[in-house]
Amino acid sequence: MSEVEGLYEIAAVEQQDAAAKGVERLLDDYALLRYRVENDEERNRLDDEVQRAMKALEQYDLKVGHVKAMDDMESKIQKAVAALGRSVRGLTWSALYRKPYTRVSWNTKALDGYAAAHPEILPFRKETGVGANIRLVITASLDETEEAQGGE
Repeated sequence: MSEVEGLYEIAAVEQQDAAAKGVERLLDDYALLRYRVENDEERNRLDDEVQRAMKALEQYDLKVGHVKAMDDMESKIQKAVAALGRSVRGLTWSALYRKPYTRVSWNTKALDGYAAAHPEILPFRKETGVGANIRLVITASLDETEEAQGGE
């Protein structure tokens, strides 16, 4: 490998690492926003009836805005992880990547055991391409993360 090719390879790795850092930041922002939404719901349960009635419309509008923001962030995270082609872990959430693969299925009722002895039936074999799958999963709670970081 020439020195120039080596430099291009290093630059490509650094670019992927920078993209992964960006996804990590998005995951952490997503976790904080989700934590705030869930805690707002908990505080609302503790309010008395009058305060709940007065804040109902305000809270609904705020939550709708947060949910839209979370949906937008989730979409960005999924696109970025798909482009990276690997899983990325944030402080409390991870974006898990599953590589695309080809799914093979048979009409097993008619073909079990028969295909091994009779390869002429292979044209009846069906292959289906399955795309990449991105899932967001909780890997730690914010409380655990804060404790691990010394209560920051």
